[in-house]
Amino acid sequence: MRLLYFLFILIITSASATTIPSKSKHATPEISSPQKVSEKLLAVVINGEQSSQGVIVLSVNSDAHISIKDLRRWRLILPIIDNLFYFEGDAYYPLNKIKGSHYHIDEAKQLLVIEAEAATFEVNNLRGTGSHFSMPDASSLGGFVNYDFSLQSAPHSTHIDSLIELGAFNRWGVGLGTFITRDLSDRRDIVRLDTTWTVDKPEKMSSIKLGDTINNGSSWGRPVRFGGIQWTSNFQSQPDFITFPLPNITGEAVLPSVIDVYVDNVRQFKSSVESGPFSISNVPVMMGLQDMQLVVRDVLGREQRITQRYYASPQLLREKLQAFSYEIGAIRENYSQRSNDYGHRFISGTQRYGVNNHFTSELHMEWSTDQYNLGFGGAYLVPEWGVFHAAVAGSDSDQLGQGGLMSLAFERQTSQLSFGGNVQIADARFTQLGLSDRHRVARLSSTAHISIATGNKGSIGINTIYQDYYNQSKINLVNLRSG
Repeated sequence: MRLLYFLFILIITSASATTIPSKSKHATPEISSPQKVSEKLLAVVINGEQSSQGVIVLSVNSDAHISIKDLRRWRLILPIIDNLFYFEGDAYYPLNKIKGSHYHIDEAKQLLVIEAEAATFEVNNLRGTGSHFSMPDASSLGGFVNYDFSLQSAPHSTHIDSLIELGAFNRWGVGLGTFITRDLSDRRDIVRLDTTWTVDKPEKMSSIKLGDTINNGSSWGRPVRFGGIQWTSNFQSQPDFITFPLPNITGEAVLPSVIDVYVDNVRQFKSSVESGPFSISNVPVMMGLQDMQLVVRDVLGREQRITQRYYASPQLLREKLQAFSYEIGAIRENYSQRSNDYGHRFISGTQRYGVNNHFTSELHMEWSTDQYNLGFGGAYLVPEWGVFHAAVAGSDSDQLGQGGLMSLAFERQTSQLSFGGNVQIADARFTQLGLSDRHRVARLSSTAHISIATGNKGSIGINTIYQDYYNQSKINLVNLRSG
């Protein structure tokens, strides 16, 4: 009796060794009948390109299954299915479930051949250019002197003027001091221009300035010289960082290919891609409205060309990038005439933010002892046209009361023709930093420009400025240039 029981257990064990159950992602289904499974190690060719590694191919009820790890390595898109087949702890996927593809096995060559449409592959993301942050080495103690002397001589008189710059630097920053002297032959008239200590923060792309500098006036404000503290973004501390949005271009490669991107017939990017769709972001381009051409050449020498237009402008910020400038101090008066003449105390701030690659918002505020200003604005890109700017601002001062300002601007730049203009309207009660009691903001201020490229002969351009004031004469200038 024990011998019969032993034989029964042996038969059951042998049958289970040749039957491999399938497993679900969530639960193990019941198998109503054994599945016929065979295992092969085959070389793989995908769209005519041989893979560098062989793979295990399972034949389950005559359907080929490949490990999900291998399929993902080939960037194939796998539709969701109810059950996966498991073998030795790895999940295997049936090749006949991959849409847009078909396969066959060459038994003589021990080869698995897969033909797949480009859309069957995951998108291959490439970057045309990237930002590489770097930290400079700490500077040792040092200094320098720059000078410029001017001598004018006439009968019975001699004038000697000079401009002197003194600098010192160490691991904590850079200090600069500039001075001018007038008529050294007669008297010593020395005037201090600026004295500033600057601390750069390359890792944060910002700078802190202590001393004399210029505030950020925004798109509608007036920049003024002041003495105090300024905290501002400084993208120049990372020279290869690009602040404005760069275009993206997409395409498909049925076979492994080489891609070239041309802008204005100049190649800006080159790379090889595998089969499937691809996307190239941050393509290095030129400013303005240009045509970007993508050339795809596959391993068989076939070529396809894709042309796409883009508009790039440094007046925009990349999505989620912010630029700022905050100042506190006293306004500098009689600059270059007196060394230490400071007037009203003030606080100002400017914040710009890339909402997306087509719109950049701006907020600017000013406060001084007798007035304050607040304004909103933004730059919006219309790809086939150009960049539009708009801003509105209000002020409230002890002397003039409440006032308002509105501005609108447009700019379009191409290789052959560039033009644009700005119109700003303000009422008589509007005031801002940098305006004295005797001078009021212009009632109407406008500028316009146009430039036409003439090939090897350079370009021809016209600039106009018109300003209509409340309490002084109008200004109307026209400038014609060629070069």
